[in-house]
Amino acid sequence: MIQSSLDSSTSEPLVSVVIVAHDNWPDLELAVESALCQSWKRLEVIVVDNDSADATPAEIASRYGARVRYVRQANKLDGGGYNRGIAESNGDYVQLLDGDDFLAPNKIARQLETFLEHPDADIVYGDVRQFQGQAGRPQWSDWDTRAHTDMLATLISPAGAGAGLVPHSALFRRSALDRVGPWDESLVGADMDFWLRASWAGCVFVYSPGSWCFHRRRPSQMSADASAMVNRTVTTLEKALIYIDREPYRSMTRSRLAGLYYGSAMTDLRLDRWAALAALRSARDLDPRKVSALPFAIGVTAASIPGARRVLKARPFRAIRRAVARSLGVLD
Repeated sequence: MIQSSLDSSTSEPLVSVVIVAHDNWPDLELAVESALCQSWKRLEVIVVDNDSADATPAEIASRYGARVRYVRQANKLDGGGYNRGIAESNGDYVQLLDGDDFLAPNKIARQLETFLEHPDADIVYGDVRQFQGQAGRPQWSDWDTRAHTDMLATLISPAGAGAGLVPHSALFRRSALDRVGPWDESLVGADMDFWLRASWAGCVFVYSPGSWCFHRRRPSQMSADASAMVNRTVTTLEKALIYIDREPYRSMTRSRLAGLYYGSAMTDLRLDRWAALAALRSARDLDPRKVSALPFAIGVTAASIPGARRVLKARPFRAIRRAVARSLGVLD
């Protein structure tokens, strides 16, 4: 049995489950129940409430009492919620969970077994199934999560799809959290920044197949806003360039940023002519091989002619736009 083998080797490590909530009731009930019903029983559950205006405070107190520790604070986004929960926790291992997602019953036990099999592991991560949060015909998809030989390169590459990681797919050794440092509370969606810093710090990531978490998809979530996602990635990679100083990772980061700058200049209609031209110059400066003379000239022309970018962004031009961008090696 997983529990008995781990108990004999580690004297039953305590796992802290930190659930960060903001106006997630009644979905939060499923998140809490998925923590309390884990097959691994030696755990504590902490709900960090980022200033919810719904039924969360009353419901958590009345339904769970002392089984759940409830902490309320001003809304400090996901990063601030994780930081508060980690600071309040006592576990040897930490499981993070957002208030509208949930865990499979054996998720933590399976990942603890992986830690036992890989004593050098700092972060063990598992599989992600994304499901719809709204009414209608049920839909779900499984993320392409797998082991990676170079986690940092996978995270930087646009083809890496973020290595298939979300915070609640992972189980963290506390020493790893201490080594990486706090989650960045200034970022809306701080997970990519944390994964990059963890990889750069030398944390060992190990994949634990079959340890499932479930990620809710809803129209209002951050990932539904493509422009916001691009801006978040840009901010994260700009920060990464401050500390990533070893090759080939620095050049990879510069190349990824160049592509994002170029793509924003060509498609983000919120940028005026001068902002688009500045983004194009930044892209060219970061990686002249990727943004060579021809795509740079095309970008400058599109930014300089009134209405050209709007025409290029129209649906009939989508396939042509993407094909040209890929052929030029600008957008991945």
